[in-house]
Amino acid sequence: RASASLRQLTLWRTAISAAGARHIAAAARECRTLEILDLGANDIGDEGAQAIADALPSCAALQELRLEECGIGAEGAKCLRDAIAATGARTVLRLDGNDCGDA
Repeated sequence: RASASLRQLTLWRTAISAAGARHIAAAARECRTLEILDLGANDIGDEGAQAIADALPSCAALQELRLEECGIGAEGAKCLRDAIAATGARTVLRLDGNDCGDA
């Protein structure tokens, strides 16, 4: 169960896969106070990025999404970009170290 008051979740380099990203995304949907989500240096790939993107409409408080070095390609980056744009939020998306091209 997600915390009602969690503001930051940092899971840097913890061997999270796409399946793990799906579980984190499901929990993030329930945590309305989450401001920073950092899953950097985990191999979530495009599939995990899609799961996170799908959760973003429920994450109104999210200010920063850090997904550096996560094996995300152009498809995953586009899903994230589009999801953030659709929410109208001013969420900072960090994708350094991924092979996203110009997505």
